[in-house]
Amino acid sequence: MSGMTRKEMLPYLYAKWYGYIFSLFYILYGGVSIVLGMLDRNYEGLELPFFSLLFGIILAIITHGFAEKKRWGWKGLIAINCGVLIFAAFGLKHPETYVLILFSALALIALFARQTKKCLR
Repeated sequence: MSGMTRKEMLPYLYAKWYGYIFSLFYILYGGVSIVLGMLDRNYEGLELPFFSLLFGIILAIITHGFAEKKRWGWKGLIAINCGVLIFAAFGLKHPETYVLILFSALALIALFARQTKKCLR
């Protein structure tokens, strides 16, 4: 990464921050849903928030591995974004799905960019 300008690092930075923001949404959804469910003393249906929280934490760990320039972090982000594209394709009747597909596709393009691979060396 030494000798690279900030402009050359844009694909790497986009992939990294997209991973952090994406994981933050899952962590916030899971955490807030669990707290609200416990405050309402409604313990039914807390499986999805627990899995969302767990998925968000795992995604944050993978993204941190990518930020630390680990090969497994790069491969993990590729797998996560491919999974997002596949699962989002099943919900094409919702307009917000197109935004998710666009951002995940851009993250995949950024992950495979030459500049990103150069940053990982």
